[in-house]
Amino acid sequence: MNKISCFFALLVACGGSGGGGSATTSTTSSTSAFPDACTLLTQVEAEAVLGPLVRAPFPDSTGQGCAYETAGNKQFVIRPEWTYGKFELDIERMTGGMAAMVGYTPDAVADTLEGSWDEVAFGVSGIVFRVKARSLTVTYANSSTNLSGALKLSHHAIERLRAVPEPERPRIASDKCPLSAETVTEILGQEVRVAPGQSGRMDACDFDLVLDPTIQVELRIQPENLAEMVYDGLKMNTKAMLGQAAEPNAIAVGDGGLSWGSTNSGGEAAAMANGKLYHARLAVGITSSFSVPEEAIVKLVERMIRP
Repeated sequence: MNKISCFFALLVACGGSGGGGSATTSTTSSTSAFPDACTLLTQVEAEAVLGPLVRAPFPDSTGQGCAYETAGNKQFVIRPEWTYGKFELDIERMTGGMAAMVGYTPDAVADTLEGSWDEVAFGVSGIVFRVKARSLTVTYANSSTNLSGALKLSHHAIERLRAVPEPERPRIASDKCPLSAETVTEILGQEVRVAPGQSGRMDACDFDLVLDPTIQVELRIQPENLAEMVYDGLKMNTKAMLGQAAEPNAIAVGDGGLSWGSTNSGGEAAAMANGKLYHARLAVGITSSFSVPEEAIVKLVERMIRP
């Protein structure tokens, strides 16, 4: 089980629902619609830096990466993450002792650091590159090359990682969803897409951020008789996330409603109008560095009421 699977398992074990439900993170493998990792770096390219391979490139121990083995059981390993790339890089920094690229430039490889990646972090035995929502983890400590050689090989793999198209997703979560992905993107100021698993959602629609799918948005339109329960849950969530003395903010949307927001914990807003309850929640992953203002979450409710 890789770091992402383990961390999601921890989130599921520790998490819960309140206020009528919450946005949830899918634990489905993010590799099923994407090519084999060994297609990202050819044997010829690897041998130009590593020397002759003792066998053809083969799946690594996780089954998600590719290993390139030279004499003496030395292995150079690449492992792509196709969806949760930012999450992977943040987790490596948190648990793997990786150093942020800012302010850290190994002198020996300064001439090879320019590349088509968006972010990079270095560790004792490996490197993690982020390319938009994807990442590539390169492990070279037990290989026949050094950091400089690992960077040279990474260029090939990253170019192919970037070039693989994203699988098509619907732009609307369901025919009952009050807002499209384009509208949610406009309001949040971050590109979103329909979250996987929508076929099992009958009472809500979900979106996640393209760059960081651990940030998820849930939209609901519910009967007015559920308002008291939802408002009670919103108040409980406010205290749980902001402290026991915290209270939600009153909002002048619809017939009036409540909201709360936190740069680290997401936020929530709900309001009554037209005999219905309009409810928006934004869940933020533990490692995420993104923040969405509370005003944007309130705007989601406002647009659901007045498209």
